Amino acid sequence: MKTFLFFLFAFVFSGLFAQAQITNSNTLNAPATNSIESIPLVEDEKKELKEVTKTTSTNQKAQALQGLNLLKSTLKWNRTSRSLSVEDQAKINQYVGVLYRENPNSFEYNYWKFYASSYDVANLKYIEKAAKIQATNLEVQQQLAVVYSLLSKKKEALIAIEKLMKGGMLSMVQIDYSSDLLESVAQNGVLIVHSFEDAFACYYAQHKLNLRQDVFVLPLEYLRSTTFRKQVTEKGLFLPNQTLINTNYFKQLIEINAKHSFYLSFTLPKEYLSTLNLTELKTVGLTFTNERTFKDESVCSTYNLKLWDHVFSKKVLQSKDYNFDKNLGANYLPILLSLTKQNPNREDLSRELKQIALLTNKKQVLK
Repeated sequence: MKTFLFFLFAFVFSGLFAQAQITNSNTLNAPATNSIESIPLVEDEKKELKEVTKTTSTNQKAQALQGLNLLKSTLKWNRTSRSLSVEDQAKINQYVGVLYRENPNSFEYNYWKFYASSYDVANLKYIEKAAKIQATNLEVQQQLAVVYSLLSKKKEALIAIEKLMKGGMLSMVQIDYSSDLLESVAQNGVLIVHSFEDAFACYYAQHKLNLRQDVFVLPLEYLRSTTFRKQVTEKGLFLPNQTLINTNYFKQLIEINAKHSFYLSFTLPKEYLSTLNLTELKTVGLTFTNERTFKDESVCSTYNLKLWDHVFSKKVLQSKDYNFDKNLGANYLPILLSLTKQNPNREDLSRELKQIALLTNKKQVLK
């Protein structure tokens, strides 16, 4: 019986093995046309997979760039904040990650990598690499102007600013205005400005035209940078314990530094200025200030009169490009209003007040 079972098992096993051999033999010995037909099918599938992957990657890159530009635009036109929320910063970091996976050597990745870092000087290599790829890109030059000024690389910063001027992102009208703005500030004062235009114009006036280098210009935009915040504290100023650079931050900055004198540019958005009690501030030149010296009306009037008669260039009011910046011209009205009231016998001041009011469509100030 055992012998029978042994032979039965051997017979079955040998039959299965033989079948396997026959099957493999059929496959290997199949007509050449069958194997040739199967190869294009595999290659087509691979090609199709590559196309799908490429399309998916392209779509992700496009969506990332769209999201980044939207967040940047939102921040640019935000009149109450100069920094991104925690949620928006997380989105930007996510989008930048998409660009990295797409191509870490691309212009897009290197530009946005630096932008996302809030002017972190440790990331300078990224924006410089972006500049090598697109040397004429004005958005890149804008970022370079900020980081080079933070690093006190004056030559490089001025080159970037001059490229912005050639590209139409900064005008001589704005630089002429910044010259009078700087002159408004008392010796060694702190001037608070808002936008890139104010910051670059003042930098150019100070380091190219050698005007009022004693003035410390504090652009709210730059407070996003840890390097700049350190520079501010080195000036003996205190900074609010708050991450977002917004109107509340601005208010706290003024309040916790009450012993220091600030000169607030008229170009600051009203949303910032409205957080303060402006009745406690004095109009000095093209600024509001808390400088105690100017609480004396006679001292303030004498200082303003000197600015108007002997210091201000007032080139903005004479510029052929004046229509480009009517609002800047209107910023000369507060000092003129003050001077005409304090100097009623100066008919020339009254004439200039009327002329500028009409030129800037601010007729209401004459009433």
